[in-house]
Amino acid sequence: MFCWFCVLCKLIPAIVVKEHRLTFCDRIKYIDGEGIMYGAKGKWSDDRICFKGWDRICRRNRLKEFDVVHCEMLHIRKKVHSIKITITRGR
Repeated sequence: MFCWFCVLCKLIPAIVVKEHRLTFCDRIKYIDGEGIMYGAKGKWSDDRICFKGWDRICRRNRLKEFDVVHCEMLHIRKKVHSIKITITRGR
């Protein structure tokens, strides 16, 4: 099953990266209620940052259409090393 939610959520908009002067490690650590997973960094031509492996997070947490995913970027001196994921279940 194709999940647009997974496609949209794995992208970090260029404006967020620029406004907060963020940089990213080559591998990111996803931290959720199930444990820890890793994803490799990718970059689009328009400077959006994406991380591979987000689809595994979606499947593992059985995300549904109305669920809300909160992503907290954990960093040291503006270099993001981890994304802490909290899910609020929809209806």
